Amino acid sequence: MKKSFSILIVTVFLALALPLSAFAGIVVVIDGTPLSTQDEPVFQGGRLMVPMRVIFEKLGAKVEWDNGNITASKGNTLVQLKVDSINGKLNNRPHILPVAPAIIDGKQWFH
Repeated sequence: MKKSFSILIVTVFLALALPLSAFAGIVVVIDGTPLSTQDEPVFQGGRLMVPMRVIFEKLGAKVEWDNGNITASKGNTLVQLKVDSINGKLNNRPHILPVAPAIIDGKQWFH
């Protein structure tokens, strides 16, 4: 009986603890360093969306925005994306993205 009660208590503690952990902030880490941004990643449509510009710039890329077209370049690497489109390009080769980049609260986000 004591063993069953102990298992029940542990189960209740775990059940209560898990939802609390869902509120912990999500941290984006690049090259072992946490990325400091004004905006935390957000969930949209079951996918985690992260702020696009700040990540590309942290990686040393130049980012350009033109009417929903996003271009990030660094050295010989060129990334081309379009808001609300899963069709992207890496060095002018077509790539299908799992989720289209989006505008959330006036900022560019991607999965």
